[in-house]
Order: sequence, then structure tokens, then C-alpha cells
Amino acid sequence: MFIGRLGKGIVIMDYRVDSVTNGALPILAQYGPCLSATWIDDAPALISYRTESGLVVKFDMMDWSWYPVPDLASVKQWIAASPAGRETWENSCYLATLITAEALCQAVVDDEWMRSVHTGVTSPDPLGQEMPSAPHTLSSIIEKYGNRTP
Repeated sequence: MFIGRLGKGIVIMDYRVDSVTNGALPILAQYGPCLSATWIDDAPALISYRTESGLVVKFDMMDWSWYPVPDLASVKQWIAASPAGRETWENSCYLATLITAEALCQAVVDDEWMRSVHTGVTSPDPLGQEMPSAPHTLSSIIEKYGNRTP
């Protein structure tokens, strides 16, 4: 799980649906709005937006009707009112996520942010052994593992 402070909020990027993101969101939202994007090839691509007041919305960015929280009408309303707008969410959900994160957190994801230090949290490996976790820059992660965004 990648946690990056962005302006007045926090961006979480995760590749595991069953990770610690759900537990981290309420804690991190105490320090500003949190937008979480969770994706993996064979599972829903979930977006969660949480404030100090609680979970605002959660949905699958590829299929909004798949277990929307609080409900589909609320998800559609939030999407339409989001800074990216409905058309961008329909045509490029990853771009819409970035536009929305920048607006909600009142800051931009630029080269400086990419090179700044963020937090990486790893889950235990399948054998139950803890894996080391350390702050990294997003640039160093991309350099090491490659840019795997579609």
C-alpha cells in the first residue's frame, strides 16, 4: 500500500483488495480527506473517499453498480459532482481519480510530489513473515518496478 500526503489530504494506492486500506482510511482521514484507489487484475478496482466524518463513497471504478456505498444513486451523484465529471470517469477512470484527488486535496501530483518521500506499507507474505517497509519516493518505486499503469 502506498500512502502519500497530498496538500490537505492523503492519497492511498493499493494493489490488493483484501489489504489494510479499509483499516487505514478511518485513521488517516482524521488528518484530512483520503482518496484511495485499489486495483488488481482479477478483482474490482475500488475507489474510496473518506473524510473525518466518515466514508462518503466507495465504488468499483469499472462497474459503478458493483456494491456501491452508500448506494448507486449516491455514487452517480458524487461522480457527476466530482471535479473530473461523469464523462471523464466513464472514459478514463484513472485520469478521473487523479483529477479528483488533486481537487479534493487541493494540491497537484507533479514531479516534486513524485520525488518526495512517501510511505509504503507491505502486508505479511504468504508464509506469515513480516516484510520490511520503508519510506520511498514514487519515482524510485516506478524506477525499480516500472510504470505499470494502463
